[in-house]
Amino acid sequence: MGASESKHSSEVKEVPKFGGIKNIDKPRPGYYVSGQGVYYNGELLTTDPNYFVKLNYGYAKNSKIVWFKGVPIKDADAHTFNTINRGDVTIPSQLKKYNSVLGKDSKAWYLKGNPIFLL
Repeated sequence: MGASESKHSSEVKEVPKFGGIKNIDKPRPGYYVSGQGVYYNGELLTTDPNYFVKLNYGYAKNSKIVWFKGVPIKDADAHTFNTINRGDVTIPSQLKKYNSVLGKDSKAWYLKGNPIFLL
């Protein structure tokens, strides 16, 4: 019995304790900040966790980059980007057909990370 216990314990894999990893087979879902960086579903987005802000509905940003579900939004302005709740602002009539949360920066309105209306 003692021999089988020591054999079993030598087969246990070391589980990393960084990057939002709960265990090797199942990364932590969504955005996660650790001392080593910012992660989305276990994938490293940036090694600089400073100024990282998790927004609503899959959006996040830091001082330089805006992400939608872990994918950088090309040309989005991180300084002015925010998610828009429909009751909080008047949206252009062209966008009223979209029944989803929108993002907005100084350049455009975004739907699911894609620019849909340029300003």
